[in-house]
Amino acid sequence: CLNSTDSCSCRECMEGMTCPLGSSIQNWEPSRATAVEPDASLLVYPLLKEGYFSPAEDPLNVYLCLSSDDCPGGDPGTCGAFKTEIGCGRCLAGFYHFSGSCRACSAFEMEQVLFPVFPMLLMPALILFIHSRLLEPMRTVNMDSIKNQAASLAAITLIFVQTITLIKQCQVEYPSIVSLTWEISGFSSRGLDILRPECAGGGGLGSYRDQFIMYTMLPVIVALYFLMSSLIVRGVIRLIQILRGAATSSAGEVLNFYACFNTYGTLMHTFSIAILGIAFQLFKCYQHPNGESSLVSAAYVICSSDEWNGLVVLAVLAILVYAVGALSVFAYVLHISPQRYHNVLFRRMWKFLLVKWRPNYWW
Repeated sequence: CLNSTDSCSCRECMEGMTCPLGSSIQNWEPSRATAVEPDASLLVYPLLKEGYFSPAEDPLNVYLCLSSDDCPGGDPGTCGAFKTEIGCGRCLAGFYHFSGSCRACSAFEMEQVLFPVFPMLLMPALILFIHSRLLEPMRTVNMDSIKNQAASLAAITLIFVQTITLIKQCQVEYPSIVSLTWEISGFSSRGLDILRPECAGGGGLGSYRDQFIMYTMLPVIVALYFLMSSLIVRGVIRLIQILRGAATSSAGEVLNFYACFNTYGTLMHTFSIAILGIAFQLFKCYQHPNGESSLVSAAYVICSSDEWNGLVVLAVLAILVYAVGALSVFAYVLHISPQRYHNVLFRRMWKFLLVKWRPNYWW
C-alpha cells in the first residue's frame, strides 16, 4: 500500500519471505475469493526465500528448513524433489531419505525380505561369529595381538563416524570431504537405515513414531536375540552330547552367560554414541519463524505436538536406562575391578570394559 486508507492494511513481510511492491496474500491462488480469473501479471504475492517453507493453504505460516535443497523457495507449498510436509522433511510414500535427497524404493526394497526378514535370519549367525572372536582369555599377550589392535582400530573408526553424525545433528556445517565420506557409506547413527525400513511393506514403517520406537528398542531386541541364540546353541549341543553319550558339562562353555554378556556389552559399548543419540533425539528441536519448533532429526514433527508427546515417556525411559543406568553400572564395575580382577568370571563378563586397561595401571 502506498497510502494508508480504511480499505488497505499493510503488515511487515514475514521472516523467510520476500514481498515485492504491491504484494497481497489475496493474490495467492488458494486465497482468491473471486471466480473471475484476473490478469496473472497483476498477481503479486509474498514468496518464500530459499530454505523456508509454508503450506499452500496457510502461506504466511512460515517454517525454517534444515537444508536449502529441501526448500528451494518460491511459491508457498514448494518442496524439493519427492519431499513433503512441514519443512519438506519427509519423503513421499515409496521413497527413502539418503544423502540429503529422496530416492525411489526398488521393488525388492518394498518387500519385507530386506527388512525385517533378512536381519532376523542374519542376527543369530552374526552373534555367533562375533562371539567366537571374543572368546580368548583376557591376558596381556592377547590384548596386544594384531587381531585385537585391528579390532580396536575398527571400533575407534565406528565411534568417530557416530560422533560425526551426532555433531551434524547440531546443524554444524562440515567440509565436503567429511560429509561425502559419511553419506556415501550409507551408515548412520541408525544403522538399520541401510536396510531401507522406510520402504518395507510399501512404507508401513515410514512414520516417525514407528521408526523412533523401533530404533529406541533396538538394544532390547538385540538382547533378546542373544538370549535366543544362546538357548538354541546350548540346546543343540546338549542334544548332540546326549546322542553321543558324552559328558554334558562342556555345553556351558559355549555362549555361557558371562561370555554372552561380554559380547553383548561389546556391541552396545561400540555403538553407545548412536544409542544415546537416538534416546536424546526427541529433545533436540530447532525454532521456526512462526514460533513453533521441529525435531532436528525429523523437521515434519512439531515438538510438543500430540505425536511428540506420545513418545516422551519412551524417550525418558531410554535415557534413564541407556545413559544414567549404564553409566552408573560401568562406574561401579570399574570401581570394584581392583578387588575383583582376580576372578576369572568377572574378567570374562566385563572384558569389554577392562580390556583397554592393564592390571597394574587400572586407574
